[in-house]
Amino acid sequence: MTSTPPSDLAAFRAHFPALERFAWLNSATMPPAARSVIAAVQRATDAWVDGTADWLVWEADAEHARTICARWLGVSKSSVALVSTLADAAATVARGIAALARSGHERPRVVVPGVEFRSNLFPWLALADRGCDVTVIVPDADGLVRTEAVIAATRPGVSLVAVSEVQSATGHRVDVRAIAAQCRAVGARSFFNLTQSLGVLPFDAAAVGADFAATHAYKWMLAPRGATFFYVHPDRWRELTPLAPNWKNAGDLMAPGKAPTATDRVPQRMPYSEYFGADYALYDDARRVDGSLAWFSWVGARAALELLDTLSSAVVEQHAIGLASAFREGVRAHGYKVVAHEVPSQTLAVDLPTPAAAAAATQALLAADVVCAARGRRLRFGFHAYNNESDVERALGALRRAVVSG
Repeated sequence: MTSTPPSDLAAFRAHFPALERFAWLNSATMPPAARSVIAAVQRATDAWVDGTADWLVWEADAEHARTICARWLGVSKSSVALVSTLADAAATVARGIAALARSGHERPRVVVPGVEFRSNLFPWLALADRGCDVTVIVPDADGLVRTEAVIAATRPGVSLVAVSEVQSATGHRVDVRAIAAQCRAVGARSFFNLTQSLGVLPFDAAAVGADFAATHAYKWMLAPRGATFFYVHPDRWRELTPLAPNWKNAGDLMAPGKAPTATDRVPQRMPYSEYFGADYALYDDARRVDGSLAWFSWVGARAALELLDTLSSAVVEQHAIGLASAFREGVRAHGYKVVAHEVPSQTLAVDLPTPAAAAAATQALLAADVVCAARGRRLRFGFHAYNNESDVERALGALRRAVVSG
């Protein structure tokens, strides 16, 4: 993201019509739509309707989004694959781990917290039927799997550790650098789910030392559902094969000089003969696991990343964590218990007595135009660059009234 003064946060907020009514604190489920994202998708669908659409333009939008995300991650775009969902990315890595078992390696071992969102849990649990051992870390008394628990479970002989930087239900954030360092120390691979962090919290893949990282962009990155960025360290490229081999994975399908570039709006046409026949020879980089793209998701993804790219990542992180911290202190001042945290996060959860109480409070807050989410007996609140101090005050007042009246 580029360097931009904090004052531009107000201009950023103006891109979201829903914020004229709502205090939207539920980006962890989905954000409100930005005008520029909707406009980009509308232009694409209008062109489809009137017959002027060019699918190569939509492919170029995806390539541009790949370039932006790679820059945010501090890596080359050749290390970023484009797939549809977080589960696709996790399952691709899981397929590589299963291949170790088939090739006669010592039985692979995978470690994953038991509190993970199922898209970053089920792909690993499924390995138990494919010649692998899967260790599920049991949460502590607070319902959390903390950094120290992940590190303790990452012992010699572990093949891979999979963990979300920010846990979906609670907003609990782990120390990704410490986990990655422990993985390297014992020879394990690391897989980080960034779906609940990237877009607000920076992630420098090289500095962290991650082997794999993936994010579904429809939450904090503001894109339509169906666009996922999947980082693969160059040392791990050849460990992976595509879940669904397709025309995007093999060789160089594009004639020399005719590939769409990151800035092309009307790329030159590729010769259609390049799409047929040929041997099964995968790219030598992360594109070897690219999915065949659902175009409109990536049209919107480009617009979303360009919008976020107008802000400084440092400003976004400081702003969102600052709002979350102010809300946390306000909640505590009103006598509520907030789920414990170890690393500052933009998302937090408030304990209520029962799931029914949390569900009722969510509806009461919604009636006051405050959007949050119930997760079990907890209320989850998240703060993005488009939120401001007025959202904190509205939410605190609505929460107090909702719980008192309940």
